Amino acid sequence: MKNRKLIAFIISAFVMVLALSFAFAANTVNVPLFAEEATASDTTTTGSDTTTTGATDTTTTGSDTDTPTATPEPTGFRKFMANRTVQIIVMVVVYGGLFALLYFVLIRPQQKKRKQEEQMRSSLMLGDTVTTIGGIVGRVVKIQDDDITIETSLDRSLITFKNWAIRDIKHFESDDEKDEGKKDSDK
Repeated sequence: MKNRKLIAFIISAFVMVLALSFAFAANTVNVPLFAEEATASDTTTTGSDTTTTGATDTTTTGSDTDTPTATPEPTGFRKFMANRTVQIIVMVVVYGGLFALLYFVLIRPQQKKRKQEEQMRSSLMLGDTVTTIGGIVGRVVKIQDDDITIETSLDRSLITFKNWAIRDIKHFESDDEKDEGKKDSDK
């Protein structure tokens, strides 16, 4: 179970990093990802002054040939991710995938285990040997609604437990059932 939780944590961390990278790539403000983009789009020279600007359109001063700096249009993946509809779809897919992953790795196996335990406890009969969650071993002598009374040790001490406190059951086999098992194996 610990391995499943670790795997789920690693996968969810990977999905979150992937989602953040999509969000960064889809940024409509033209933040340069590579050094070539930074030098090509952020530096403008006019006359003798050089001004480095961020991602905004600005003009430099210092000469009579002032021209606005043009930010380049996004291309390729950035242009694709700049569309708001695509961003929403990617977000829904990423979060849906994360939820599905958590459901199949954590929630569903726990539900299956709980169902098996309920089935095991409902099949409890008088004479079965049980082990409680506290480690007490005994033979069932009384079943009453949610309470189970077991007999422990040779001095026949009776202890009453709730049904949910039973961890393991070894079903009682009568002598007739043992004889039938031997006859079937002999044939």
